Amino acid sequence: MTRAAASESRQHVAREAAFQAIADRFIDRVMMTPFWTTGINHENQLTDNARARARGRGVKPGVFDIYVCQYPARSVWLECKWGKNTPSEAQLAVSDALRKCHVSRAFCWSIYDILRALTDAGFVLHGNALNLAVEYQARAEAAVREAEVKASRPRKVGKPRAIKPTQAQVRRAEAVRRVGLV
Repeated sequence: MTRAAASESRQHVAREAAFQAIADRFIDRVMMTPFWTTGINHENQLTDNARARARGRGVKPGVFDIYVCQYPARSVWLECKWGKNTPSEAQLAVSDALRKCHVSRAFCWSIYDILRALTDAGFVLHGNALNLAVEYQARAEAAVREAEVKASRPRKVGKPRAIKPTQAQVRRAEAVRRVGLV
C-alpha cells in the first residue's frame, strides 16, 4: 500500500473519544466526594463476535458515554458529542426512556454542557468548578485538534508479510520428498 493510499484509508477521527477522555478528567476534578463515575464501552466499538455476545448479555444500543453518581442518590447519564454531531435514534430512545424514569441525562457538546448537566442534577461540586470548566474546555479543544492531526498522518507502511504455504501444500511437499521425486 502506498503512503497516499494509506492516508486516504484513514478517515475516522476520534473527536468524541478525545472529548470524552477530557470530560471524564473534568468530572473527577470538580465532583465532591463521595462520588463514582464510569465511561461506557459501547457495542459499536466491539468486534462482530463480541457485539453478539454483548447483545446476548442484554447490552442495548444507544447507551450514553458516561454515568456519574454521588451520595445521596444523585445520578446523571452524559452523552458526549462534538461539533455538528447529533444524537442517534437509539440515543434519543434511551434519553426518552430515562426521562420517563425521571433519571437525569444530557447531551453535551462542551465541558460547559457537562457542568450545566451536573449542576442541574443537583451534584455538589468544587467551588472553583466554573474556572475549571474554562481550563478543561481548552484541554478538550486541544485534544480534539490532536485527534484530527493524528488521523491525518499517513499510516506507517510495514514490511510485507512473507507468503506462507498452507498445511495442504506442506503435506504435498513432504509426500513428494518421501517418494523421492525431489
